[in-house]
Amino acid sequence: MPNKVLICDDDREILTMLNLVLRSEDLEIMVEPESILLIDRLLAFKPDILLIDIWMPGLSGDQVVKKIRQMPVFDNLKIYMMSASHDGDVIAR
Repeated sequence: MPNKVLICDDDREILTMLNLVLRSEDLEIMVEPESILLIDRLLAFKPDILLIDIWMPGLSGDQVVKKIRQMPVFDNLKIYMMSASHDGDVIAR
C-alpha cells in the first residue's frame, strides 16, 4: 500500500478536506497549493501518489502532468487528476 501522497490544489478548503480524510488512512500527506512549486515538492517528498487539480492558476494540472511524465525520475508515480468540471475526464486522458 502506498504511504506517501502529495496533493496539489489551489483551493485550500479542498486541500484541508483531502488532508483530513487521507490522514485517517495512515498515509503521510504533503499539500501544495502552488502548481509552479510542485516539481520541487515531488523531488523532495518522493510520494507514491500525486492528486492534482486540473484547473489551477499559473500552470494547469494537465500542463504539470505533461512535464512530470517527461522526467524519468517520476516513471513510477501514480497520478490522479481531479476536477469539478464536467469535462475533467477528457482533459485528464
